[in-house]
Formats: sequence, C-alpha cells, structure tokens
Amino acid sequence: MSSIIKVDTIQTAAGGVPTAGDLGLNTTGSVLQVVQNISTTFESTTSTSYVKSNLTATITPTSTDSKILLVCTFEGQVNAANLSGYYTVYRDSTNLGSPGYFIRQESATTNLFLAQALSYLDSPSTTSATEYSLQYKSQNSTLSTKLATGSCPGVMTLMEIAG
Repeated sequence: MSSIIKVDTIQTAAGGVPTAGDLGLNTTGSVLQVVQNISTTFESTTSTSYVKSNLTATITPTSTDSKILLVCTFEGQVNAANLSGYYTVYRDSTNLGSPGYFIRQESATTNLFLAQALSYLDSPSTTSATEYSLQYKSQNSTLSTKLATGSCPGVMTLMEIAG
C-alpha cells in the first residue's frame, strides 16, 4: 500500500522558508551558487604595491559555514629583462596568500606573455556580500607589469560550497 502527501507550502515553525538542513537533508559539499566575471581590459602598473585589477567578482554566501572556491585564469606580461610580476588574491581588503610569482623575464627585452591559472578554497565565515579580486604588482617601479587580458580574457569564477 502506498500513500501520497500533497502540500502547497512547507514552512518552519517561525513561518519562514525551510533550508535543506531544516528538512533533514545533508548538502555538505554541494555547489550552492556560481558567480563569474570576465575581463577583457588591458591593464598595466609600475606600482611595487598590489593594485586591484578589473578581474573581480562578488558573492553573498548563504551560510557562515560555506566555503568559496575561487578559480581564476588570466594572461600576465612583462616586457623588460630581469623583471618579475607578482599576483595574489584578496577577499575584500585581506590578502589571502603569499605573493604568487607569475612571470620572470630573464634576459630578453621583448614582451613575454604567460597564461596563468590559480585556485583557492576560502572560508569567509560570513553571509555578507564578499568581493574577491586579483591584484598584481611590479618588481620595479620604472618598468611595467601587465595583465594582458585584451588578447586572452581573464576569468574569475566563484563557487559557494555548502559546509
């Protein structure tokens, strides 16, 4: 014998919309939302301090237990001998890691382009809108480091993973 239960709405005792957890479902590890930004803006800096690029994305986690998986691809460029360019990822105003080394031009004086990919799993512990940004700097204030995203679009993807 089988039974059928039909309802129009399920609410919590307080009258709100129930979460999966309220219904006894385990969603740990599930992707809850995806946010993506694509930048085709060519950028350049001679700053030896990190500069925020146009490659940013904002996500609003649904739970303080959620993790954010960041995946970023872009093209870096330096155009002088013995010059390095560095990158890192920021969550709002917090640098999430040690500087990444993206290009080292050893001896040639021509442009050196290099495709880059990075990923980072963050635990922001918030349900507020949170901005992630790729930031970059030059080793030398007289020579420029570039994000050459015009020829190779930069892509930042943020995925909220249920905790």
